[in-house]
Amino acid sequence: MKERASKMDDCRQQLGYQLHHDTLTGLPNRKLLLDRFAQALRSAQRHRNCCAVFCVNIDSFKAINACYGYDGGDQALQQMAVRLRSFVRAVDTVAHLSADTFVVVAEGLERSEAALQIASHINQYFTGEPLELNGQSVTISVRIGISVYPDDGTDVCSLLLQAEQAMQQGRDLGRSSICFFAPDLNRQYVRRMQLEVELRRALDSHELVLYYQPKVNLGTGRTTSVEALIRWLHPERGIVSPAEFIPVAEECGLIEPITEWVLETACTQAKLWHEEYGKPITMAVNISVCQFRGNYLTAAVSRCLTKSGLPA
Repeated sequence: MKERASKMDDCRQQLGYQLHHDTLTGLPNRKLLLDRFAQALRSAQRHRNCCAVFCVNIDSFKAINACYGYDGGDQALQQMAVRLRSFVRAVDTVAHLSADTFVVVAEGLERSEAALQIASHINQYFTGEPLELNGQSVTISVRIGISVYPDDGTDVCSLLLQAEQAMQQGRDLGRSSICFFAPDLNRQYVRRMQLEVELRRALDSHELVLYYQPKVNLGTGRTTSVEALIRWLHPERGIVSPAEFIPVAEECGLIEPITEWVLETACTQAKLWHEEYGKPITMAVNISVCQFRGNYLTAAVSRCLTKSGLPA
């Protein structure tokens, strides 16, 4: 009976561990992170000191997966976990939040300025020491977003969201960026999410249009080719520049269906002009750099040429 009870206890402990930890890195998952973060905030309230949360994101993690395979990506995450755990104090919490993002909760800080020192040390720690991925030394960099109790908020969910928003803002600052939360970031984040929702609707509602800019030979005055330029005819905002919505499309995965629509529409128009004027005209189409990864672009061009009947 005792042996059976012992096995049952072991099973409960194992299930409890699996429920609260990430299987790849062994770090606390979001559920356990929220619980420990709440404890850290209660401690900060009692002792009237600061608590900081850091969202640490690996720069170009997709490129790591592409170059070293998914097992190389897993190795990078596991080594990140080990290094972060060895870097922080015993009272602090390190968690694996999502695919390439970790969270560090540092409690008991006397001043909010101490958060910048911690972030700088994390940054230097990773840029100075390469990871070993499939037997190769790979130098990585990280982006860090920070929010601080009580300066930026007093509840767990708000502070964690603010740190994530600051981390996303760091994309515009380049590699190895450190970005503190600011009130404007929340408005930008909400606008970004709203733009994504509206862009998905725009694709289904045929709000995207192509304008064709002619390229003219100044010597002969003849149009030699045209460039297809995408615009978004927003029902409320009017014409939206691609400089505003293309980056959103690249981030949220809409760039492929948008690119295919542009290619198909441009090819169809080029075929009509070919039939009308009796000679082919060169059609230029702008392509996102994301489309040059893998075999997507070749297959998409082939499909659009076949569907439109445009001679390659």
